[in-house]
Amino acid sequence: YETLLNERNETIESLKSIQAKKDEELALLRSEFDAAQIKHKEETYWLRLETNNLKNDKQATDDRIADLYRDLREIDDLLDDEGGTPVCTDPAYVLHLQAQLSKSVQTMGVLDNQMSLVKRSC
Repeated sequence: YETLLNERNETIESLKSIQAKKDEELALLRSEFDAAQIKHKEETYWLRLETNNLKNDKQATDDRIADLYRDLREIDDLLDDEGGTPVCTDPAYVLHLQAQLSKSVQTMGVLDNQMSLVKRSC
């Protein structure tokens, strides 16, 4: 009978020890989880802030583009009233003009280099 009590007590002590280890592991995991949760909330806050800033920037850009198109239309109307050449506000046409300007600037750079070479050789 005493042997059975000793075995039972040893089993109880062993289980208590295992339970204490599990409690420590659980506390550590809870601490890690809480830290991860705080980090997640902080990152979410900064991402929302960044998103709001980007939305505001986009809205400001859209407003500025609208203002520019309005200004171009006003200039176009003034030129029409004065009999001048109308201003085209089509984005494709503007891109075409930008490409032509870029080519012209590049050609001028080449001509400038050629003139420099001619001047040095003379």
